[in-house]
Amino acid sequence: MQAAGRRADQLVQPRFDVHMNVLKLALEREPPAFDLGEDGIEAARNRLAVLDRNDALFDEHLGVRLARGDVLAKQALVDIDRSIDFRHDRRRLACEAPAPHLIAHGMPSTPLMTDRPDPTLRRPRRALAIGAAALLAAVAVIGAIYGLRGFARNAEDAACRPATELARHIAPLVRGEVAALTLADPPRPLPALSFNDASGHPKSLADWRGRTVLLNLWATWCVPCRKEMPALAALERELGGPNFQVVAVNIDTRDPDKPKAWLADAGVKDLAYYADPSAKIFQELKLIGKAFGMPTTLLIDPAGCEIASLAGPAEWASPDALALVRAVIRQ
Repeated sequence: MQAAGRRADQLVQPRFDVHMNVLKLALEREPPAFDLGEDGIEAARNRLAVLDRNDALFDEHLGVRLARGDVLAKQALVDIDRSIDFRHDRRRLACEAPAPHLIAHGMPSTPLMTDRPDPTLRRPRRALAIGAAALLAAVAVIGAIYGLRGFARNAEDAACRPATELARHIAPLVRGEVAALTLADPPRPLPALSFNDASGHPKSLADWRGRTVLLNLWATWCVPCRKEMPALAALERELGGPNFQVVAVNIDTRDPDKPKAWLADAGVKDLAYYADPSAKIFQELKLIGKAFGMPTTLLIDPAGCEIASLAGPAEWASPDALALVRAVIRQ
């Protein structure tokens, strides 16, 4: 038989457990009556201890939480001292226990109650709201940018619509000596390319608006360019006029007099001299994917839109080239 131990339940009632094992009687050599007696003495001792000190605040009995006396004592203090919270109702034990004013009168609670919400709980919602607002703003900005780009692209398409039709019209003529010509798909306006004339005065591609232009970039250090120059001069001599012109721009960056001297020695007299000693025109065309090497040639319509381009030399005075350019001019 075993005693209940030294813990009491919440009703201050000692627990009395009985456990008998008659098989161990011979080993323990203790009669059962002696064990029962010891258990009874132990239970009585526990009961006296519980009644003597029924106070859980000093940890006398770990099985007992706050005793009724502890709870009632502090509740009485709340009843007597109504200044614990200025929102408590002005009532005593005769009516209701003190409570926040709004609860006492059956009104819904508000953030002014004693138990205020934890402000950290609002941070995820606030962060989510800020993130959503930032996302919406980003979408609006991107939409505006793409909308403006779309508007500009539509304007470009309208300006280059004649070039689109012209490229389709001359497609069957891209053959023979000009078979390497690449038709623009779709045609786009070229940037405001700038360079100088023979006197050093600034010129721009916009100065040729209203005329079809065959723009050619060349240099004296470029062997294919030098071989191509007489054919370009012959094309200008054959078809040059108010509706068409070959604009050959030299991009030598060292000796500005060397290109002029070479043209004179080669007998190329039908081409007007234009130059860009900084070679910026080549870099601008390279940025838009229209210049990969030398020579570089572009066929441009009167609105400044690209019709076709060619990377490398061509026999521009050949019947194939003349037929192609004549078809462009007639449109």
